[in-house]
Amino acid sequence: MGDSGDRGAGQRDRDGHLDRRQDDDGPPKTVLEMIRRMTSPRPGAAGHVAAVTELASHHVLAVGLSARALARARELGFTVVHSSSLGHGHARVTQLVPPPGLDMVGASELLRAEFPGAQVGLNYAYRPYRNATGDKGDGVARAQGVRQATIGGCSPERCYGPGIIGWQQKLRACAKDARIGVIDTSADVGHPALKGRRIEFGDFLPKGVEPAAGAHGTGVLTILAGNPNSGTPGLIPDAHFFAANVYRSDEGGQPVADTLTLLKAIDWMGASHVAVVNMSLSGPNDKLLERAIADMSARGVVFVAAAGNGGPGAPPSYPAAYADVVAVTAVDKNLRGYIHANHGEYIDIAAPGVDIWTALPNALEGYQSGTSFAAPHVTAILAAVQGRVRDKTKEGYLRVVSTRDLGPPGRDNIYGRGLALAPAACSHDENPGGWITSVVEPSPTTSPSIISRPAAYK
Repeated sequence: MGDSGDRGAGQRDRDGHLDRRQDDDGPPKTVLEMIRRMTSPRPGAAGHVAAVTELASHHVLAVGLSARALARARELGFTVVHSSSLGHGHARVTQLVPPPGLDMVGASELLRAEFPGAQVGLNYAYRPYRNATGDKGDGVARAQGVRQATIGGCSPERCYGPGIIGWQQKLRACAKDARIGVIDTSADVGHPALKGRRIEFGDFLPKGVEPAAGAHGTGVLTILAGNPNSGTPGLIPDAHFFAANVYRSDEGGQPVADTLTLLKAIDWMGASHVAVVNMSLSGPNDKLLERAIADMSARGVVFVAAAGNGGPGAPPSYPAAYADVVAVTAVDKNLRGYIHANHGEYIDIAAPGVDIWTALPNALEGYQSGTSFAAPHVTAILAAVQGRVRDKTKEGYLRVVSTRDLGPPGRDNIYGRGLALAPAACSHDENPGGWITSVVEPSPTTSPSIISRPAAYK
């Protein structure tokens, strides 16, 4: 996809999707060039790959346009539908309807040509997960082994994730009071596993819409925040959580978010001074979202995102594929890759995400699978090591995290750097050195593997 994030795309199809085709000419330099492009045939199958992208609305989004720029947009035939602050005194986002006869992509290109350097994009749709099997539903229907919530902890056989990454109970203290963001569906705060946890909720849905059911958000949040004495204990239950609900229910009853809602949620994360943000969602290459994440990353916030469940041949999933985001794939209890996980050069690291025992709404618990449920394992690890990370960037964090090599030797497109491992302790290393490499002796069910870890863990 081009630098603009929506460059060269065409009209929506009958199902409300966008036909995207490559266009390397860049934004038009004049209105006449715009008209020429709009009336010329678009490249077809010869040498061009078409992809389908879902849009959430017929609006063009513009961030930070001045009053003079908005007046000029009206002169060009745009209708200003709504203009509002992101919510915390930051830039304003304006929703505009294109002039008659101009599609949304052409309209965004026209605005970029008229206002060079402006942040302009489309209002893309995002889903909390996309399953390669084509399964749909809210997660409760897809969960396995569902039962009433229990107390007394969880056996290592049922809750295998912490054991595989080497998580120890004492590591809860590493993330005590850490400010952790979770952008997802709503969560059932009345669930026994989440009662008494420090969770602040932000609802960013437009007025009058139906909120999506909260199975996905409940499960993801519980992996992090679950009460240690519940049947679904979390990894860092003593952290301070900021959970943003960004999903409404679409016409088919499925959860959907959009660019505008995500921009508001990310702005709230910044105002809440979070250190790590967990995002279990999937969408297109959206330059407005990428810019928002890059701006937050420059302020020392690290983002973690699910790599996607589109299957090995699927295109990159965003926001995981952005340069500033830690892209997490899923493995099962035998360290085999999740069959529906995306592959690609953007995969950074792997974590348990197949048959993860976690909470479900209405005081239930059950098994959930997908890269969405691997991501919070990595979020917990990053929260635990943040005290020893001096370079608060994605690469700075990943240099501190130990990994176990999986698959082909070295980094690969299936597991990235390998399985993420928990730190040995919370203590901050005053003299960080280079890396050491050690061989893990094979067990009856595993082969020898390589673990890369900072010298501090020696």
